Amino acid sequence: MIIKDLLRPIYRAYLEIKDSQKGRVSPPVTQIFINDETRRTSFSITNYPSFLLPSRIGKIWYEISLSDQDGNKVFSKDIKLAKYGSMEISPDQFYSKKLPNRGLFFANIKESKLSFVQKFHLRKLGRLTSHFYTLYHSPDYSNLAMVHPQTVAPVPVSEGKSNFWYSQFLIKVSAISSIELFQMNPSPRKADLNLIVMNMDGKEVISSEESVPAFGVRNIKFDQKMLGENEYVYIASDTLRGNEKPILFSHYPDGTYTALHT
Repeated sequence: MIIKDLLRPIYRAYLEIKDSQKGRVSPPVTQIFINDETRRTSFSITNYPSFLLPSRIGKIWYEISLSDQDGNKVFSKDIKLAKYGSMEISPDQFYSKKLPNRGLFFANIKESKLSFVQKFHLRKLGRLTSHFYTLYHSPDYSNLAMVHPQTVAPVPVSEGKSNFWYSQFLIKVSAISSIELFQMNPSPRKADLNLIVMNMDGKEVISSEESVPAFGVRNIKFDQKMLGENEYVYIASDTLRGNEKPILFSHYPDGTYTALHT
């Protein structure tokens, strides 16, 4: 018994060290990237683990990447963030050729560059999920929209349709000239995605369905006249697999727009 009592804390410490080396970083977090005549996109990333464990965590590394609308990788880059550090990322900083009109931006804490000591202390935070904000803006910054990340990717592949999701954001039809939606497929295989415009009676006004490649992005636009005589409408879908709710742009008659993660 005396020997067991002596060995027990040693064995417990061994298990803690062993457990700390297991993967505790979630899959990459992703958000839609838009790059056209009226919109640009930038991303803001922070070294948030250093705020949560300031005496234990210093610099960390992120792996960032961009894919095009068909899911093809455009670039991948490792970036270093100092303790308490942050960085605004514009993809053209890392890619000198023409950027795609739309795609997916991915960011993830680089687990392979975490030190043994960092991994040991980070276990206190549980599984680490990367976090960043996305800023959509016009070239002159006269229109701005900031949204939070969407979902991890890849999401699990599942058969059949997901639970029916509907947005709680109501769109006043008379106020807009059109609505535009960007929808991602964060799964590792092609998927049929739909978007449904619903009225206040819960009836379908108009819908769109399209096959989207793995990690691809599609966009669809509905002019005001396509939304009928309804005072308000909202967006719904039954093909979501994670938290990949569409990005909604409301376009107004004066040429301005607003956007949100619906």
